[in-house]
Amino acid sequence: MRTIDIHFAAKPNLDARRSIVVVIDILRATSTIVTALGNGCRAILPVANLNEAVSAAARMKEVLLAGERQAKKPAHFDLGNSPLEFSSDVVQGKTIILSTTNGIKALRSIQNADEILMASFLNFDAVTLYLGKSEKNVIFYCAGNDGAFSLEDTLCAALLTHHLSTGRRDVHLSDAAQWNLRALRSLIPIPDVIREEEILAIVSQSEHARKLKKLQLDEDISYCCQLNRNRLIPFLDNSGSINAKKF
Repeated sequence: MRTIDIHFAAKPNLDARRSIVVVIDILRATSTIVTALGNGCRAILPVANLNEAVSAAARMKEVLLAGERQAKKPAHFDLGNSPLEFSSDVVQGKTIILSTTNGIKALRSIQNADEILMASFLNFDAVTLYLGKSEKNVIFYCAGNDGAFSLEDTLCAALLTHHLSTGRRDVHLSDAAQWNLRALRSLIPIPDVIREEEILAIVSQSEHARKLKKLQLDEDISYCCQLNRNRLIPFLDNSGSINAKKF
């Protein structure tokens, strides 16, 4: 019997042996990663430290330096963390070095996982399909907001849990996953059919969304709440780079 678990925010270290870890950072890292790979970037190198990111970029060719601190693009970086910046004419054929406050921190904290992949609303069905064919344990790992709970990441994790567990007798839900499902059903009474407007209405109430609105990044919020714009899944490979598989 497989287990589905959820962690509501990034930790210094996550021991994930015998599990698939699904990193979720809706606003905005995993949404940006899905978008960049969907628009033809060669690979994404996740780097936690800004100075390390700058040093790595200096050693490479055909590279773009991207990221954020406090939702703003660092000085001298090519791109921020808005998925709308990662258009095909900008990223096609390029390697992207990405450093973000929450999502990359979560990604780099994972230890001993069988697989590490990234989910967003943009690739929701692809992730559901892939995980539905696996028998491995699943950990939904929400990046959170500066180490705290985030509504948008947890909503996505709850919807994925619902679609993977409903009607299945071979799935065990952890206490956290059970609680998350109950919270979901108080927000979306019939989660079998997901509507973008419902997602946007909920996500827009989150603390991180309010922060982005103050920076006039409302379009990012709307974009990140769209469903199934891509049929790909980003995976962290053995070299530490993020590449895509299509489904």
